[in-house]
Amino acid sequence: MPPRKNYNGKANDKGLTASYFIKRNNLVKHAVAPDGSCWISVILATLGMYKTKVKRGGGLNIKATPDEQILANDIRQHLVPKFGAAIADSPVYVNGELEKLGAYGGDEHWQVLAPLFNLFVILWDPREYGIHMNTQRHKFICVFPDGKLKLKDALEIQNAIKANKMTDDPATVVHAAWSNTIPDHFDVYLIRKA
Repeated sequence: MPPRKNYNGKANDKGLTASYFIKRNNLVKHAVAPDGSCWISVILATLGMYKTKVKRGGGLNIKATPDEQILANDIRQHLVPKFGAAIADSPVYVNGELEKLGAYGGDEHWQVLAPLFNLFVILWDPREYGIHMNTQRHKFICVFPDGKLKLKDALEIQNAIKANKMTDDPATVVHAAWSNTIPDHFDVYLIRKA
């Protein structure tokens, strides 16, 4: 196999770092409300149906709007047949303030949602001072549009995204990320606005 193209030392015959992939694709980390629906909010944000805040310099004081809460609740209903009624527990807001967290979700729920909504979900991991994001060949969770979960490194993810774009019905790519400021919470990488 020929060596992989060298991208200024960030990619070589051993792979590509996730940090370089994020930078090269002009992605910026955004925060969603830490209310138990973050695993849904990252999808809605990617689809342009959820207002996020850029993570740098804050993003902790964010709340879902009533419309965003309704959308998240509707998505939860698709999961009840497989996961039971508990997954339908939505966050409770009283006078705009979070009173109760919603039921948590993640990759196993994305495996059901991906085929329903034609999604390709990648879960990046910038925790632990970004060590995983800066290590070539580190494997990240990917949920493909057919609902299959696979572990892929950044170069394999880049190639899978390229292959996805070539299909007759390209899936929407969701760049979810573990939060490095709030435990058990997801953020989302979105394309930088000009």
